[in-house]
Amino acid sequence: ETASSITAAHGSRGDQRGVSTTATETVADEVPEFLGPPSDTMLGLQVLRSQFPNNRPELKGVIPVVLKTQIYSIVNDRTEVDRTLDSLRQKNVIRLFKFPTGADDYAAVLTSDFVVQVKACADRARNAGKTEEQVAVFDWFRRSLLPSCTELSISHDELRSCLETAAEDDTDQQLTKLEKSVKTEAQISTLVNAGLLARQRQSGISNAETYWFNIPNIGIVAKGLTKGRAEI
Repeated sequence: ETASSITAAHGSRGDQRGVSTTATETVADEVPEFLGPPSDTMLGLQVLRSQFPNNRPELKGVIPVVLKTQIYSIVNDRTEVDRTLDSLRQKNVIRLFKFPTGADDYAAVLTSDFVVQVKACADRARNAGKTEEQVAVFDWFRRSLLPSCTELSISHDELRSCLETAAEDDTDQQLTKLEKSVKTEAQISTLVNAGLLARQRQSGISNAETYWFNIPNIGIVAKGLTKGRAEI
């Protein structure tokens, strides 16, 4: 199926509200630009993103999410879809997330949209009375961790190591090893509580913990999807 045929197939769908790009334009300096003509997969992703029903009150503040299965439904070559999405993920143009509705459900999100979500998490933390030092972990998350780790998950040890490396240039070099450890765990908890990371203990491995990268408030979308599938 060609890119033009996808456009034709979906351009006639009425009463579909697009997503404003104003917010994502402000993060252009932080996210790699997608260059070249869009593939069928990328165009399909953009079409489906524009149809995300973010005009519903219950989805206010939720970034556009597109399931891989949705892209499969309009792009016939699944192998090409998987290959293209993986390439875009490695370039940090998109983020892929494990979706909490099934073992084989994965969601694709433009990295620029996800960065907007991270900034919103920082704003909420600031409005809740968190100090700038506490809020700084969100800036580190979007500027340092996201570009360097484009996988779907990150181990606890790797996450700790990244945070401790970032802290080497901080003014906290006088902290003891224990104090640094406590601070690092507090930063991880901040990201988990904000919904940007989700803990998942690896079965069969003692004390091994992995964090899925996560979309805040995604449970609302997952609940609606599960309900919709049950009604079919």
